Amino acid sequence: MGLVSFVKKNIVDPGAAKIKEVKGNVDKTLNAAKDKVVKTTKDTFEKGVDTAKEVKKTVEKKVDEVTKSVGDAVQATGEVVARTVRSGVETAQNIGNGAVQLVGDVLAGRNNPALTQAIDNVQKTLLSAVGEENVQKVIDGKFSILSPLIHRGEQLADMGLNALGSVLKATGLAQKLPFDVDNLNTAAIGAALLNMDKIKDSDGNDIYSANKDCWQRSVGYNDLWDFGFALGTSMQRDKFEFEHDGEKVMLWAWKGDYINLGAGAELGIYTQSKEGSDHWISTEDHELDMQMTLKDKDGKTIINYNPTDTQWWITGFNPAEKGVKAADLTAEYTVGFSSKPEMYESFKKEWENKEGPGGGHWVFDDSTKSATLTF
Repeated sequence: MGLVSFVKKNIVDPGAAKIKEVKGNVDKTLNAAKDKVVKTTKDTFEKGVDTAKEVKKTVEKKVDEVTKSVGDAVQATGEVVARTVRSGVETAQNIGNGAVQLVGDVLAGRNNPALTQAIDNVQKTLLSAVGEENVQKVIDGKFSILSPLIHRGEQLADMGLNALGSVLKATGLAQKLPFDVDNLNTAAIGAALLNMDKIKDSDGNDIYSANKDCWQRSVGYNDLWDFGFALGTSMQRDKFEFEHDGEKVMLWAWKGDYINLGAGAELGIYTQSKEGSDHWISTEDHELDMQMTLKDKDGKTIINYNPTDTQWWITGFNPAEKGVKAADLTAEYTVGFSSKPEMYESFKKEWENKEGPGGGHWVFDDSTKSATLTF
């Protein structure tokens, strides 16, 4: 036997057989391990799925419980809010039916000369303390320090009211209230407190206008009110005093940013409450035909209001036009004196071809006994 045959027979062949045997054993072990791993993984996954299902059921149950609890809480809170709002509305209505008018009568003292004099003394004292020059700066719009704070407060209040309206609608309580929660905003609330009605003007704009018999009629007007007005926002005024039939009469005009009520304009007719007084009151004897328009700096008409009945105070406010500057507005008022031709002549005599302190000027039409102010 040669060496090669001997090595093959006694070393190579037995080694190959042993390697084959070892490989077979390794394959068996690997296959067994593989099967075990697959089975273990499958079992673990199936257990995980079962556990996840249990967790899901538990979570869903807890969510249902929490949702019910939150729903109950929201419902309860909503009912409390609804009762509170409803109570507030009823209270406001009761106040509007008499209390505010009573307060106005007491404050203005239209039938009480002593109280009228007291109001005049108070406004003179306060304005004197501020100083005539400072008062004029404020009224001229050079010192409206409260304006940013007031406007920001109005914005935050509207956000809160919108959120309240959403809660009331979500809980179904909105239907139980005597007003539309979609109109729950500072403009609507302010208008209600000021005895204003929401109307359509001649161009179809939604505007607010003061009720003819609003409580302000009992309060009267003076420079102190303008001082406070100008501190809080952008406004311009003009005053046209004249004498008629032995008394002093004033046509007083305003335009500007009325905060929550938006861009607006006003014109009122007043008489001096007492000789030498700086406090002015309205009288039923001096109601006149009045019309007005208000335009922005681009010439767009914001308000076009033409009431058919006589007025002592014509007003218009458009809440869709907020944040305006008074200087960017042009107001035009037409006052008809056809029922009072003698007053027309007295007024024309004083103000024809003459500008008011605020820069306004009147154009007179003798054929209709009317006067138109542009400022």
